[in-house]
Amino acid sequence: MRQQLNFQWYLPANCWWLYFRCRSAFYGPASLLRYNTGGTYGRGNEWYCSGGTGCPNNLQISNNTVLNVPNGVIFGNGQIQGNLTIDAGSAMYMDYGSPGQNQVIEVYKDVILNGSLSLGDAIGGDLHVKGNWTKDAAATFNSNSRAVIFNGSTADQTITGATTFGYLILNKSTGNLLLTNNVSCNNGLTLTSGKIVLGANDLSLTALAPSSLSAGSSTSYVVTDGAGAFKRGVGTVFTGQDYHFPVGTLSAIQSATINFNTLATDNSLAARFITGPAGNAGLPFTEGSDNIVRVANNGYWEVNLASGTTNGYNERHTCCHNWFQCTGCFAAYRNERLLTVCRRWRKSYFFTG
Repeated sequence: MRQQLNFQWYLPANCWWLYFRCRSAFYGPASLLRYNTGGTYGRGNEWYCSGGTGCPNNLQISNNTVLNVPNGVIFGNGQIQGNLTIDAGSAMYMDYGSPGQNQVIEVYKDVILNGSLSLGDAIGGDLHVKGNWTKDAAATFNSNSRAVIFNGSTADQTITGATTFGYLILNKSTGNLLLTNNVSCNNGLTLTSGKIVLGANDLSLTALAPSSLSAGSSTSYVVTDGAGAFKRGVGTVFTGQDYHFPVGTLSAIQSATINFNTLATDNSLAARFITGPAGNAGLPFTEGSDNIVRVANNGYWEVNLASGTTNGYNERHTCCHNWFQCTGCFAAYRNERLLTVCRRWRKSYFFTG
């Protein structure tokens, strides 16, 4: 008869016999699998999920231990029913040796990173997180251009500690993803379901290709109610292509699109949608036969240069998108200058930065 392990199971030094004498354990809800060997330890049957066994509740790596996740073979997907904790001085490497890890690791609660963590070095070597992400300032995270997928289904999730992800994917059926520090994505951002709420923090997508963002719907976008902005890199080789900024409030998306006709250097833009009166700076404004003398008080877009030069290019800013039904006029500003006004129809205006 199988018995649940509901205590801390330490793997001390010289514990090779566990691999050969034990099959995967049947972990209970109060159990902790703790790697405490020091040096490098190769994952074995103690963490090999199969038939309801080998899936620890909480997993912790301590005492300057380096956990070799692949351990020379391709393990199946690894599951942790509770928290993953990596202590300072310790590490978990999904890319250790050859072959590397191309299987997902799923953490059903929190990731607490005080040491080092590397994701897999092959397609599929991603990390799924259903709880919160906490990274200490001294910790090291190597994405290996793999994805961290936030897919909790019961409540809000948070990212604490400045972190640079490779790919960040949000797919939450309930709740939002809240930032308490600045976050960057080097390779791509996918918003499938749920909102990223910035607060006073910035979300930066540094990849230059417009296709690096897969996002924008009435249920999944970036909330810019605070001082934080959604920043995107823009590249000279993508002149003439649309850069989408799916920003808005908690209650509604107010998406913007930037299309560069000419661009002298690679750059980045910081976008926010701000509720409240836009003010009358820059008015009256005449474009062709349109003479704009005032704007409504629903809110406005603020699009500023986040880096690079302040001139030498032209832009087209489209403030309406297919999923946004314009019911009034909204003003958009950059560097305190009026740029566009969203009418009841889709309209574009040109300006020189």
